[in-house]
Amino acid sequence: MARLRPQNPDFASYLQPGEALVAVQFPSFRQYVRRELVVLALTFLLALPVIVYLADPLAWLILPFVLLTDLFVLDTFTDWQRQRNMVWLITNRRLIEIDRTDPLDPKQMYLAEITRLRAMVFWRLMVVDCNAQVIDIGYPHDIGQLRAQLSAGAGGLKQTGRRPPLPATGRQ
Repeated sequence: MARLRPQNPDFASYLQPGEALVAVQFPSFRQYVRRELVVLALTFLLALPVIVYLADPLAWLILPFVLLTDLFVLDTFTDWQRQRNMVWLITNRRLIEIDRTDPLDPKQMYLAEITRLRAMVFWRLMVVDCNAQVIDIGYPHDIGQLRAQLSAGAGGLKQTGRRPPLPATGRQ
């Protein structure tokens, strides 16, 4: 059931000498569907007073219209199409992002340089390093396990995404 696969010989060419593959992460279509259901449920809760006020059966057509708007106008379906081709390798030293449509140009980030992990509910994890490079992990299967694997190699990173308080200047 888990989409984390500890070893895969297809990814050995991306590893540096002495580097060990810890996990391979793929986008989860289930997480994408969960996201769409959350959007639909929130829309339902917000639109319910309007639907009840109108007291017209045709008012229920608001919900499919909003779902289609979310999928095609706000481009969440395009986001899924882009994310489904991604693979993220977690090694003992690096996080590597591979676009399977262009596998010769992977993005990489050393785990020791990760400064922040920011979760966007359950469908996206933004990983930021000390050089402000961002790797966007969309629709991970288990965001908690992914955060634990990344933070184990990073040490001392911020997981909340909140900015640290400003130092006192002495003025009041």
